[in-house]
Amino acid sequence: LHGATSLLFFRYRAAVFGQEEFCYGVLDHTTPVGTGRKWKEATAVFDIAKAHADLWMQPPSARVALMYDTDNIFSWQAQPQSTAFDFTSEALRLYPPFWG
Repeated sequence: LHGATSLLFFRYRAAVFGQEEFCYGVLDHTTPVGTGRKWKEATAVFDIAKAHADLWMQPPSARVALMYDTDNIFSWQAQPQSTAFDFTSEALRLYPPFWG
């Protein structure tokens, strides 16, 4: 969270129609507010943020950050948008220009 100015959860509540009904929210279709695994995980993130509130608006010292998330890699492997796309290769291709 260091250097972040905001934090967004997509979606807060699961959609009830269309393709996005498969993009579950912090609250699923039947999850009451204040319960459920994802609600507890989101709450834990904010608890950590509150505990380190003094760091929130400090400028980051790194010039570049590459978010390399194994969950995203798995998602692309499980449901590829293109057979030509490789998550790791694309990350490595995009990273060097930041240091050039």
